Amino acid sequence: MAAITMPQIIGIYQNALDVYDGKTKIIDAITNMTLLGMHQKSARMYLVAANAMLEGTHYGSTINEKATVYFLDKILDDFGADGLKRALTAMKSHLDYQTGRNNLPGLLSVYNEYSESLG
Repeated sequence: MAAITMPQIIGIYQNALDVYDGKTKIIDAITNMTLLGMHQKSARMYLVAANAMLEGTHYGSTINEKATVYFLDKILDDFGADGLKRALTAMKSHLDYQTGRNNLPGLLSVYNEYSESLG
């Protein structure tokens, strides 16, 4: 599988915002991302994760650490501490779900760092 690029990560976040705001449907956002060279399955995984972080809901598929940090930073910029809390709630649910399935020390470290920043 091809590595997810920074332009794709930025595109995912922008498309996830449009889904979150009701401006587009997830299937259209996936199509947008395939036009940026992402595989359809990867685009779906990343969009679902980003949208779940925006909503504070569970997501099952693991996304890379670089994308996770970018999404957390953007959510903090765009929605403040309350938005970051929602994103961390989603991330915690994901990490709990992955316990015993996948060892994710990097993502756990990111989660702990951002959680501590909230106080």
